[in-house]
Amino acid sequence: MARILIDSNIWISGTLFSGAPSKVLDLVFKKASLDMVTCPQVISEITKNLEEKFDVPKPKVRKLIWEILKASELVYPKGQLKIIEGNPFSSGNTFIYY
Repeated sequence: MARILIDSNIWISGTLFSGAPSKVLDLVFKKASLDMVTCPQVISEITKNLEEKFDVPKPKVRKLIWEILKASELVYPKGQLKIIEGNPFSSGNTFIYY
């Protein structure tokens, strides 16, 4: 079974706006053949950005985080996280572990 980690930008855009990110989230939640994973860094980034940049009320943010955690396996990267600045494939920060 395929494992997928949804980037925080997809969660935020797909939650707040219609369009491709919203369709990605719809697809991921409907596909039984995908195992969704997340990590504390993604959860933290979603929470921070929704509350600080988009002024989403904390109860709504907590509800989204709860839904993500219910649908995902929480994983902990084994190495250090490194933010890649200026990634040509992303409009925001991208992190990888090594």
